Amino acid sequence: MHAGGVRVKPNRMHTDAGQRASFAGPLCHPLPLAAVLALVVNDHVLKGSGLLPAAVTGKLSDVAGLFFFPVLCASLVRALRGLAGRCDGDGMVRALGSIAITGSVFAALKLSPSFNAVAGRLWGHNTLDPTDLLALPSLGLAWLWLRHGRPVPTGDGLKVAAVVATGLASVATSRLHAQRVYPQWTADSAARQSLACATGEAWVGKSGKEGMGVPLELRTGEPRCAVEVTGAELQLPSRVVAAAALPGRMELRPGDIERVWLAFPFDGDAAWNAGERRATLRLAFIAGNEPRSWDIELSNAIEGGEQIRVGERDRDRGGDR
Repeated sequence: MHAGGVRVKPNRMHTDAGQRASFAGPLCHPLPLAAVLALVVNDHVLKGSGLLPAAVTGKLSDVAGLFFFPVLCASLVRALRGLAGRCDGDGMVRALGSIAITGSVFAALKLSPSFNAVAGRLWGHNTLDPTDLLALPSLGLAWLWLRHGRPVPTGDGLKVAAVVATGLASVATSRLHAQRVYPQWTADSAARQSLACATGEAWVGKSGKEGMGVPLELRTGEPRCAVEVTGAELQLPSRVVAAAALPGRMELRPGDIERVWLAFPFDGDAAWNAGERRATLRLAFIAGNEPRSWDIELSNAIEGGEQIRVGERDRDRGGDR
């Protein structure tokens, strides 16, 4: 830059200080901070209170978290670059990276039993529930905010406080999850089965007072394999519960992983109170034009072995059961 024929260099110290002071700008606005507050209130107050339906409290934290967490990630990356003495970088790349990481981790948490188990040991129980992926459109709102949101002018101290509070809200385990003592149906062992030209894997993905959900994964090493689930029943001591719906015919190829969700609606509390501790999940297939059957033994227990009666009072507790 020239001024009156004299070349004037930009004040790099002033520029770097400005970048460091604005690293959390996208986070310091009532909109993302309201999402943080919504998650905290939902996890620690609303879940289990009966004030809102369980269907709402079970998804509200996911929607809020998927909105503000990419904003937090982008702010932290910008802060680290500033501390390393690097330039601010491409905001679009930072936003896309934050959203991609958030979405990938969330999807793995809801779909992968092994990843969910590791995350559970670090941060507390989180339900393996594919229906929670319905909250993923919140990432689109995060993208719009990171690209077009206008931060509110805020002092450096408040920016740091906002980042710390948001980080704590992201990793805190809800009070309801920490105290859950509900009975859960689980498979007695790793449920894998050879199905003619395919291999299947199944596990209990969700268990609660409204029934049970079973994710089923199918894959093949053959050039081509057609698989159809022709039957799915949960045989309890007192009755037989059929799956609410069966998936259609699936055409598998090497490298493909086909995942379907089998829902078994029944009164889980009544089953526990009636002393039903064992059940058999019976699946029937046609794989490569050959009929196949698969029985999976299940058990119903409470972690720690508590023998309690689940009553009407528990029916108002919301969320992840």
